[in-house]
Amino acid sequence: MLTKDVHRLIALCIFFLIVVLANAFFSNIVADHVSQAFEWLTDMSFSVRLIAAKIISGIKFSFSGEISKPVYIDGNIFGKYSPVLGTRESYILAAGDTNKGSVALDPNAKSVVGIVEKNTAGVCWIRPIRDSSFVMRVFVEKGDLVVEGELFGGERLRIYETVDVTGGEVYVSDDFPYGTLIRSIGYGKVGKVVGVENSYYLLKGTFKIPSHVILLPNLPES
Repeated sequence: MLTKDVHRLIALCIFFLIVVLANAFFSNIVADHVSQAFEWLTDMSFSVRLIAAKIISGIKFSFSGEISKPVYIDGNIFGKYSPVLGTRESYILAAGDTNKGSVALDPNAKSVVGIVEKNTAGVCWIRPIRDSSFVMRVFVEKGDLVVEGELFGGERLRIYETVDVTGGEVYVSDDFPYGTLIRSIGYGKVGKVVGVENSYYLLKGTFKIPSHVILLPNLPES
């Protein structure tokens, strides 16, 4: 090693020691300033990795033919099987061309994901049932008891009868789009009633962001 390199190494060691001692003396203030000074580098690196991951994901979906594959039941087209692209604000984004009001199902969890609110450039914006503004018609089964009600935000249930439904299973109602069909194929269970809070029953569900969705088109009224 050259003498000049040795001097540089010694200088760096001394500088590092000074920074460590100053940071200890000033209660981590030095470390905070250094971290803020170089934070833009880590943010930029994260953004680049995120964009690259999205591009790779899009290429993979394109070559695998997974964009909006048809789903068949009894030989008839039932809906479209589409990949989830991510989330934006309170929405779940999925690839696929379908109209507002279409129903999104999770093929892995066999459950309702939400309702499509808009479609822009082949991307569906799905409002999930766990969104605070989402209200859906449901019914509760507890033994021989069946009670209709409304589910708010995917976890707060209100019924309009003076009965105790704690421990009951909650399912999508016939009033929900495709409700009867969704239950018949085993996708209708929403969760289980586990308690009470004020005028609401509380629901325990297993909702999570899916990797794919089945999109059932909103059929126009005849």
